[in-house]
Amino acid sequence: MSDALFSQDTEVLVDAMRYSVLSPGKRLRGLMLMEIVNDFEVNIQKALPAAASIEFLHAYSLVHDDLPSIDNDDMRRGMLSCHKKYGEATAILTGNALLTLAFQMLCYYKSRCATIVEILSKSVGYKGMLKGQIQDIKSNSLDDDAKEANIDSIVYIHKLKTGNLFGAACKIGALIGGANSIELAYYKSFGENFGIAFQIADDFEDAASTNYKDINNMVCMHGSNITKQIGFQFIDAAFTDLSKMSQKSKFLNKSLKTIKGKIDDAYNAIMHLYN
Repeated sequence: MSDALFSQDTEVLVDAMRYSVLSPGKRLRGLMLMEIVNDFEVNIQKALPAAASIEFLHAYSLVHDDLPSIDNDDMRRGMLSCHKKYGEATAILTGNALLTLAFQMLCYYKSRCATIVEILSKSVGYKGMLKGQIQDIKSNSLDDDAKEANIDSIVYIHKLKTGNLFGAACKIGALIGGANSIELAYYKSFGENFGIAFQIADDFEDAASTNYKDINNMVCMHGSNITKQIGFQFIDAAFTDLSKMSQKSKFLNKSLKTIKGKIDDAYNAIMHLYN
């Protein structure tokens, strides 16, 4: 990714792009794509442009999420958010630049480029991640009673904002690996189910580490027991997807168990705090 971001270029826009993409983080979506390609015993170098593309898209979404007009977050991953370091105008352009560079990276795939572009654009476009962002913004304007009555809408937002990009990463990894159409559906489903559980784990960790009653997330709105139950439903669904794949992935299995453990640990911490 560092090479793709013009390491010798000192222009402020490129500097902001590098700052946003190369900040501390797990790079889990891109890593998951690469591990799936490796499971199919395909040269992992073929996965690098797609993995970078996924991470550029994820970084773009975070830069724009943090803007004052959306989430208005000053910090990201323990560092100043892009707009706090470079200014709001530069942050907007940084997100735009990462979005366009993400699709430029996919030109590497030539005959499969259109298919991969379609998968990604659907996952992050106006019916995907961006729709989830709009739904999230709208939900923040609801009163507490309306939020508590609508747990399905929170799951839907988690699916759009987080599950979709994980689903795309897994499906693209399987496509590069040579999976057939039936298996592609399993990988996409796995990624979506994993992504929802991943976001629920994030809600739990936020609730366990901050003022529980002041956090606008699933745990706060619907309680630890119901949220844990829903999270485990998606984890179970992802394990079912895994069982249908011809390539048995230790990495995907381990990642899913890690998410389950995070939910358990945060749930126990909350129970200790509030009981």
